[in-house]
Amino acid sequence: DLSKDCDLLDDGQDNASCPPAPAELGFEQSMLQAFYFVTAAGIDGEELTELDWIGAFNGDVCVGARAWAGPWTDVPAMGDSGDSFTQGYLASGQQPSFKIYDASSGQILDATPSSNCSFQNLLFCYLDSVSASSGN
Repeated sequence: DLSKDCDLLDDGQDNASCPPAPAELGFEQSMLQAFYFVTAAGIDGEELTELDWIGAFNGDVCVGARAWAGPWTDVPAMGDSGDSFTQGYLASGQQPSFKIYDASSGQILDATPSSNCSFQNLLFCYLDSVSASSGN
């Protein structure tokens, strides 16, 4: 369960102190994976809280998500391994898009990364920032 990482980082205990991922950020783990390390993330210029999430998408398919745990939060992105449950996941050479779940409003917002990397298995990509606008 990838969301357990948040739980271990927030208070150092393996307990249920972190909220579960919103249903829209659900995904299955694939054998093909990349990780996008985000050093800063925010909505309308305000830094995310540990209740907010960043999701990686291929079109409208969530391919990975992680609760914000501060600088260097690693957002996983799953690849299409040919298994039926990975249909619609990323293929080598595709770039994920990103969305931020704003826990304070319950909204999922389109987000813009400072840069992006094309998916490939075992990729480590570093993003200086991922930001969203609430439209307010």
